[in-house]
Amino acid sequence: MKKTELTKNYENYTLTLLTSNRQRAWLAEVVGVNERYTFNRKFLEVYEDGGRWLDFMLEDNKLYNWFESNEQQFGIVQNGKLYEINKQDALELIK
Repeated sequence: MKKTELTKNYENYTLTLLTSNRQRAWLAEVVGVNERYTFNRKFLEVYEDGGRWLDFMLEDNKLYNWFESNEQQFGIVQNGKLYEINKQDALELIK
């Protein structure tokens, strides 16, 4: 599995996503497999809403899926660091 540490918009277990009226953003914990949508997700509540940005609190050893700037991404938190992984690696982690 190839993983890349994300340092932009992530600090102290908090991921900040940019949002606007035209470009929505969301974050969910991946909790299983779904036949229709590929992943079962538990959408997380916003920790802090700054109007044009949203903060979400993350936890170690959980797989996350988020949508920002019309792009879907996956990542896992390990030892306080957020690592981006691709969709196929995310699917293999939950099977």
